[in-house]
Amino acid sequence: MRNYFLLLVSVVGLVLLSSCASPSSDCVPGAQRACTCPNGAPSAQACGVDRQFGICLCDTLDGGGPVADAQVTLDGGRTRLDGSAWDATMDAGLSTDASGISDAFVAADDGSAILTDSGTSDAGATLVPGSYFAGAYHTCHLRSGGEVACWGRNVSSDVGGSASDHQNAPRVVTSLASVQTMAAGGGFSCAVLSSGSVACWGINSYHELGDGSTTTRTSAVSTSGISSAVQIDVSPLTDPDETYIAGGHHACITQSDGDVYCWGNNEYGQLGDGTTTVRTSAVSASGLGDVVSVAVGNAHSCALDDAGHVKCWGSNSEYERGTDFGIIGLSPNSVSLGDEIMQLEAGSEFTCALHVSGEIECWGRNEYSQLGHDYIGVAPGRAIPVTVDGINNATSICAGAAFACARLETGRIKCWGRNHRGQLGDGTTTTRESPVTVSVIDDATSISCGDAHACATRADHSVYCWGDDSFAQLGTGTTHSSAQTTPVLCSNE
Repeated sequence: MRNYFLLLVSVVGLVLLSSCASPSSDCVPGAQRACTCPNGAPSAQACGVDRQFGICLCDTLDGGGPVADAQVTLDGGRTRLDGSAWDATMDAGLSTDASGISDAFVAADDGSAILTDSGTSDAGATLVPGSYFAGAYHTCHLRSGGEVACWGRNVSSDVGGSASDHQNAPRVVTSLASVQTMAAGGGFSCAVLSSGSVACWGINSYHELGDGSTTTRTSAVSTSGISSAVQIDVSPLTDPDETYIAGGHHACITQSDGDVYCWGNNEYGQLGDGTTTVRTSAVSASGLGDVVSVAVGNAHSCALDDAGHVKCWGSNSEYERGTDFGIIGLSPNSVSLGDEIMQLEAGSEFTCALHVSGEIECWGRNEYSQLGHDYIGVAPGRAIPVTVDGINNATSICAGAAFACARLETGRIKCWGRNHRGQLGDGTTTTRESPVTVSVIDDATSISCGDAHACATRADHSVYCWGDDSFAQLGTGTTHSSAQTTPVLCSNE
């Protein structure tokens, strides 16, 4: 089986690091290829789940090229990769500070990176980058030190800690460390740790935390039976009309050996174990082959294998499984797509796939034109994938309850679908049948979609969010009674 251990000891958000690169059809997630640093030293770059190769891992202070405008702060008392001491005078613009965050990457403005050993960068550094994950009504920041801080809706301890209506300021999730990646959902979130284990927190009424109980958790608890997870997704829990539905409440992970495990509610067979039995701990999803990533909707799940093929299972009430056969799918069905797929995203009751070519196809519910095609209000949806209008250069995608967004090669973002909370970011609340350009942002490096809000990381590592802010999920430190129709700076970190 493929080796998913990436060379980066603590690469938090590898997808973000590689998102500026062009898609590579020979990039198989988990694979590595050789590269050469500017000082002649051999190194490697790894292929992420988005099928793009990341940076060549080089010590830029040791011959990797100037970082005169890096805008970083380094601890001058630590050592470089070759064992010699950091010399903050080697490159203009570098200063020293004794405080430390371990195992971090520091980015120069030219996109190069400095690979540090434990404790070599400080809290004031510009770190490559912490990842932001939009949940249904909350947002989480996976910090470069491996901890997670969240804000927004907290009725079910969504952001961790004692339950409340909402949390304005970032709250660090307790009992959680060394996080590699995570997923934020509807009322709960889960994280993959460096050990390969999984920890979750929040609502647990359908065993969505996988700890064998139905107790809401204010701090992270271990999911039973997982030891080699590399990727995770969790259900958004709400439908496009912003009501809680019975079908959600489940989570799935991809393991390093390509197997998929799921747990939680199974009313529509969304766990993929051939039953409709709620599972208190992880069970194997069958019939999938060698999987590189999973995408979880309200009551359906889909998997992308290492050949770029897609299979789905679970609810099919809106054709979200990409077939017109059956309301409940206890076994996976193949989705008829064109060339090789590089990313898969599930909305509440629809699914989108990003092709290596940069085109996007979507299928499922289309009441709010969330499929991005030139029609609206088609019920019960589309079983056959349709091509999103006017996009042929996307590098990443995300899906919300009834809208979706794509980051383009240019750094621009386009969104389509429902827009009642301003989640399309075009300055209006008008539902859009075809993609419209998000205002303000022209240098996005990553995107994430919640129920009706979205966030983007920019080239300078700042984060901007837009859309629904009724629970302070945009990270401005306050709430907005009306829709935020254009991106605003997220001050929460």
